[in-house]
Amino acid sequence: MIDLSPFWTTGMSSIRPGAGRAALIEAHKTYKSYLPPYVEPGPFPDLFTDRGCVAWKLWMTNIDRLCSVLMRFILMFVVLLGTVGGASAQTHPPLAIPRVAGPVTLDGMSTETAWDSVTPWIPVQYEPNNGMPATERTEFLVAYDDEYVYLALRAFDSDPDGLRANTLYRDRLSGDDHFEILLDTFNDDETALLFTTTPAGIRKDAAISNDASGGGISSGGWINGDFNTYWDVATTIDPEGWFAEIRVPISSLRFQNKDGAVVMGIALQRKVARKTER
Repeated sequence: MIDLSPFWTTGMSSIRPGAGRAALIEAHKTYKSYLPPYVEPGPFPDLFTDRGCVAWKLWMTNIDRLCSVLMRFILMFVVLLGTVGGASAQTHPPLAIPRVAGPVTLDGMSTETAWDSVTPWIPVQYEPNNGMPATERTEFLVAYDDEYVYLALRAFDSDPDGLRANTLYRDRLSGDDHFEILLDTFNDDETALLFTTTPAGIRKDAAISNDASGGGISSGGWINGDFNTYWDVATTIDPEGWFAEIRVPISSLRFQNKDGAVVMGIALQRKVARKTER
């Protein structure tokens, strides 16, 4: 059984609603004071225009250590825009993501009121035309509550009849369109958990070790395909494309509490199989 006591001690399960706007503004000011002097917080419309891979650093920050506000922590992302091949990455300031207050019905369609406060992230191509706009409209949404991290995909498609979902077996892909999430739960750039689904709603998960260097997909290998954990997914297909909602329980994730903060990394991608595009 995973020992979650360090995480709950930091206040994940005891978030108190009611923090006013003024308190949150003061929290943000204090947060900014912790940033390096060369980091300029603010909106980043060019987040996904840099060459190379896109990864997000997930910050779960214990606000009680920063200032006297009622909220115990906020959930944030630091964006790393690196170049292919492991070149040095450019670090952007953390991006706060919403803690949803209302229920999320796991039906694939991120249309509940709870999603209204979540701003979609618009990615660009990684392959075949690195850095170019995606040829099919794609939106990623990320949120959380007391129990889960939620990840949603809106995969609009000009030719939904061309979607590929060739298998219904767990832990298998067969040239399928898919939505993939990598969570670096220890923020060590060495280990990660991989969650994948397709328009058919299959679940594929794996554990990555040794920075996915060498070896192959095997039990105990650098990508352990035999790894399974608890998480849920729902997908739907309509004339506009396909849509997915993934719900990962906090209890399914292992992580470390360092100085009152839980820091993770995250990367997301959509694969358009018929175009060999992601």
